[in-house]
Amino acid sequence: MALLGFKKRFGLDISDASIEALEFEKVFGKIKIKSYGRVEIEPKKIVEDGLIKEKNLLIEAIKKVLEKSKPEKIRAKEVLISLPESRVFIHIFELPSHLKEKEIEEVISYEIESIFPYPSRELFLDFKIINKTDKSQEIFLAASLKRVINDFKEVLEGAGLIPVVFDMESKSLGRALIDKFEKNKGIIILDIGARTSIISVFDKASLRFTTNLKIAGNLFSQKISEGLNLSFSEAEKIKIKKGFLSERFGEILKKESESVCQELKRVIKYIERKYALPIEKIILAGGSSLLPGLREYFQEKIGLRVEIGDPLTKIGKNTILHKKEKRILFANVIGLGLRALEKNPLKSDINLLKS
Repeated sequence: MALLGFKKRFGLDISDASIEALEFEKVFGKIKIKSYGRVEIEPKKIVEDGLIKEKNLLIEAIKKVLEKSKPEKIRAKEVLISLPESRVFIHIFELPSHLKEKEIEEVISYEIESIFPYPSRELFLDFKIINKTDKSQEIFLAASLKRVINDFKEVLEGAGLIPVVFDMESKSLGRALIDKFEKNKGIIILDIGARTSIISVFDKASLRFTTNLKIAGNLFSQKISEGLNLSFSEAEKIKIKKGFLSERFGEILKKESESVCQELKRVIKYIERKYALPIEKIILAGGSSLLPGLREYFQEKIGLRVEIGDPLTKIGKNTILHKKEKRILFANVIGLGLRALEKNPLKSDINLLKS
């Protein structure tokens, strides 16, 4: 499907617990939010771990977020979404620089089943040349299961939309949160959501590494609930209010976060050894990144600069999201919206949608 010219497109972020929609527009060369919306969905009932459980309920939830978007309804039909990191496989490798796109495709077709844990017939994949020298070129390869992509495609079409891009969540977050790189240095995004924490490493060329941990906001609440004999909902409320600064349960959160710190240290050593790439800083994302004292805890334990991500870094503060305390929840959909503004968003980066 060839889509040329400037068409109205918007980003849609579908997670296990919420859906965010956002459409940008350019006014005199400046990026403005035309419309945005967010609805919460019942965790594990409609979507769980990036898999759709109830297609009809998800279709209705998508229609609802578009209907409730403000300051006006989102009427664009072409949509960009991202797949969660747990549903995407990546591999970075080198090939001789003289190989053309078709030849690269042939190499991948021969090697695919030795790279990823599924037969090639079950996968959609895409690749991008991320670095090239006189002798070699670096290839970023991504793949996802056809059944996962086809389920999301079916739901989007059921909601009256035309899917045009299936992006990666980590790449979308990076697009929104990373303004610029220092020369020959990398940046980590630590996305602490409700269900998982995702560590993603970027340099100027590309996403270099990503991994998932089953330690995140829900586990924090569960451990507080068990430690203080509270209901989960009560634990959730006081966690959000006091976080790592609490005298009653701050040590519980620190103990549960220790394995995240250890994994961060391992990733940093791996990246420095493999790519000779020192890490400049860690950017926090996800709803749990806002817990009081969490930023300071990670900064002290890791010994690097840690900052809470600002999803408005590329679009300026003069937007309707500026005063939202939890605007970090819109980081992924802002990254999708920024890609939607590009001249050719279908081919500007990894796109796992195949017609």
